[in-house]
Amino acid sequence: MRAALADSQQRGLLVMGAPMAGKTRLAYQTMRELAPDWLTLIWTRGLTAADLPTPDTLTGQRIILFLDDLQQYAESESSGDEWTSTSNDLPLSRLYVTLMQSAIQVVLVATCRRPPHNILHVVG
Repeated sequence: MRAALADSQQRGLLVMGAPMAGKTRLAYQTMRELAPDWLTLIWTRGLTAADLPTPDTLTGQRIILFLDDLQQYAESESSGDEWTSTSNDLPLSRLYVTLMQSAIQVVLVATCRRPPHNILHVVG
């Protein structure tokens, strides 16, 4: 995480592990220790544009966008559930773009359970 915060080109960090292994706690404590002056936003389902800080408060900020249990969002999306969203929900992609337009740097930090060993995930 230190490298992700120090490198202005770094855009994300994924903490993977078994359920109840302490991924969220590790990520949270590390963020507090290494980036105490960064603005930390926690993305949750049901977040709306009205929940965002105003653009003038984002200008010049270094921001950590924290997403816990990433696999839940991926599973919901692949099932067509769209995370039981409403028309007022703010999609994660829109939130990220909004932050990138105002902030000096935005780093996405996410936790995710390890996929079962018999499933191959291709990222590309």
